[in-house]
Amino acid sequence: MCVSIFPKLKFITVIITDFRRHLSLGPEFALMRIWNGMVRRIFLACQQIGPRRCMTVRYELLVLDPERMMRHVFDFLGLPWNPRVLEHEKWIWKTSNLSRFDKSTVQVLQKIHTNSLFTWFRESSYPHSGYLYRSDQIRNPMLHSLGYTDLGLPPDYRKLSWEQPQIE
Repeated sequence: MCVSIFPKLKFITVIITDFRRHLSLGPEFALMRIWNGMVRRIFLACQQIGPRRCMTVRYELLVLDPERMMRHVFDFLGLPWNPRVLEHEKWIWKTSNLSRFDKSTVQVLQKIHTNSLFTWFRESSYPHSGYLYRSDQIRNPMLHSLGYTDLGLPPDYRKLSWEQPQIE
């Protein structure tokens, strides 16, 4: 594993819950089961590596309070704070080689925003939204473990914990 080869290597995982995709693909929300498995493996690996070398960033908290989250990331990496990261859209073309033809480039060029946080809820029907957020540990074990099932409908992401998640 990279951890033993590179003893100073640090990992940052970003968890994003793309419910629009989960709600639209297949019977019984098959993609949600895949997401549960992948996220579980990532969190278990991060826990094994330890909190000094592995950090989890919740996308929702990043866009709701970008300065607080980015200060946390800079602290984790042992870097001095630079407020320019909060205005990346102003200088990104000067410091990167992004492809103008890649669809995701458009998103990177935008200011940090919260538009995507609730789009899935507005676009989906209430019963489907409820399916995702039931605190049913069998159906959605990672959503439950990470506290997403306690946010209500529509979700109040400000209730998410800033602590590093621990799963069993």
